[in-house]
Amino acid sequence: MADDVDAPQYRRAPLPDGWRIVAPGRRGVPLDARRAEEPVLPKPEGTCPFCPGNEAETEETTWQDPPTGPWQVRVVPNRYPVLRATGLDVPAVGGGHVRPGAGLHEVIVEGRAHEADLVSYHAELLERVFRAYRERVGTFEDVDGIRHVSLFRNRGRRAGSSQPHPHAQVVGATVLGPEVQRRWERAREHERREGRTLLATVMGRELRVGDRIVEATESSVAFCPFAPAFPYETWVAPRSATGSLAGLSDEGLSDVAALVQRTVRRALRASGRQAYNLIFRLPPAQARHDAAAFWYVEILPRSGPAGALELTSGMPVVWVTPEDAAARMRALSE
Repeated sequence: MADDVDAPQYRRAPLPDGWRIVAPGRRGVPLDARRAEEPVLPKPEGTCPFCPGNEAETEETTWQDPPTGPWQVRVVPNRYPVLRATGLDVPAVGGGHVRPGAGLHEVIVEGRAHEADLVSYHAELLERVFRAYRERVGTFEDVDGIRHVSLFRNRGRRAGSSQPHPHAQVVGATVLGPEVQRRWERAREHERREGRTLLATVMGRELRVGDRIVEATESSVAFCPFAPAFPYETWVAPRSATGSLAGLSDEGLSDVAALVQRTVRRALRASGRQAYNLIFRLPPAQARHDAAAFWYVEILPRSGPAGALELTSGMPVVWVTPEDAAARMRALSE
């Protein structure tokens, strides 16, 4: 069994604590040829509301960079919000099974080019975009009643994007979702027991082992997690990833932004995918200064929805080992 490179394994993920299946023997399963013919980006009808000159087609701008003159990054409330600011200033009281869907939901429009993407941004735009991420996360975390902030970007139809113009979304919720709750409980338990963050332990182990590291800089690390939920899943984290994204220095932000861009390029090339999700894993807003708090970025190349086994068992199944994924990405030159 030790010599069988296709032998499946159960692997336990620390974030959150749970089993996953790594089954490299599944890599030979034929895919639907029609997938390759599908357009990568959605093709909505009408003019693009995020393009320059169409600002009147969105909600009013809440933040932009630069502050005056032609914008390079623009933030607007989501026209179809998952949560609404109405009632945000009313404290949630009592238990029960229903609460008003109070919260915040914004769109970060990334640049003026309609079909550009993070992988092709020049250095100045990349830094502007990541500064917008940091600013909006910090603004949301400071709002009374917001308990957790989600920051993510979907690129491609198979990753859930509805507009081809590059953009990210930031959502502030007044309750903790079960995934956030489980992760935070695990993080606090680990910090109390070990005296350091769970991410510091995970990253330290990866740096010692080395075979899942994609790239390590002086201040940031990109690696494939031991028990991934998606093929070619990759994490990027600053070495001092305490607190929340909002507390990262300008220098640290520049390093993380550049490493994320390089890693997305490698992950897409190695996986052969074009769609992906970028997810910022952030601590609860009120806990961002806690000793157990940390954050990192997940890069998830996407090929489609989960399979039936994943849906019924709750265990993700991946067909490429993280060791192979990291090796293939390391071999790709920039």
